[in-house]
Amino acid sequence: MATLFAARLAGAAQVALLDTWSEAIDAVRERGILLEDSSGSRIVKVDAGYLGSSSPAPAVLALILVKSWQTAEVAAHLDRHLTPDGIAISLQNGLGNLEALGPRAFPDRPQKVRHFWAQDTCALEAAA
Repeated sequence: MATLFAARLAGAAQVALLDTWSEAIDAVRERGILLEDSSGSRIVKVDAGYLGSSSPAPAVLALILVKSWQTAEVAAHLDRHLTPDGIAISLQNGLGNLEALGPRAFPDRPQKVRHFWAQDTCALEAAA
């Protein structure tokens, strides 16, 4: 999912892909991301770095696209990778992501969770 979002968003914004998987980061750095869609195939170049490193520069928006069990590790590094007014958007399945991200990433901001499913929409707001 992360490489798909990075490749799609690269045409509209400066994109950096962060990961702990060194083989994936090395491949993106060397070869870019192969994007295949209805308009054909193309290589998309994006900045790629290791989670917790000093590069790339802090971002105003981070999309969290990791497995739930990796969320706490990402949260521990968000202060390094986000600008002071930056925000993180979690596009994850699973329970407990708000608890893992919210308090560690944004201790003085309210967090909201939206869940869209075939059932009624559930909106929760954590205490600030």
